[in-house]
Order: sequence, then C-alpha cells, then structure tokens
Amino acid sequence: METRTIHIETSQQIEEAIADLETRIHRAIEGSSREAKEKQSAHLPANIKALLEEKNELRRNAERHYGEYSMSSSTDRKEEKAALATTPHIEHKRQTAVTDEEK
Repeated sequence: METRTIHIETSQQIEEAIADLETRIHRAIEGSSREAKEKQSAHLPANIKALLEEKNELRRNAERHYGEYSMSSSTDRKEEKAALATTPHIEHKRQTAVTDEEK
C-alpha cells in the first residue's frame, strides 16, 4: 500500500480526496469479493481496512480544520463499520491531511 500525504487548502479538495479514497475502497472491495469467492473467505484484506482508516482520518482532520464536516451517508458508515468488523487487525501508517497552516 502506498503512503502519501494529502495537502488540503479548500473544502473542495477535501471532497475530492474523500471521493478518491471512496473509489479506491470500492475497487478494493470489488477485488476482495472476487478473491473471497475463490478462496471461500469472509475476511476483507488488510488494504481495505487501511483505506477506510485513511478516509476516516481525512474526515477527522477536515472536522478539526473546517468544523463539522460530513460527506458520507449513514449507509456508507454502516458499510465501513461492517468492513472494519470483518477485517483482521493490522498496524499501518496513518495518513494525515496537512493544511498550509501546518507546513
């Protein structure tokens, strides 16, 4: 899994970064579904958990810098919780959103 720092200056960039992460999560889940069917496994791979946690970290940073900020529907949050609940625990590097003020 690649490590990257996301530089954020506007709420539009937050939306774009979250949309990018959601796309990567859905692609990883789709790939996982194919693998799970082949392996008869119900567990999601660790990279999906890392992507979900990266997305949640981005949201937390957005809330800290821009006040309350919510992009996902309750359905998205339920899917994320379900995915995290079925994924084995791993340690990974957390991604952080960096604003110009923090540079």
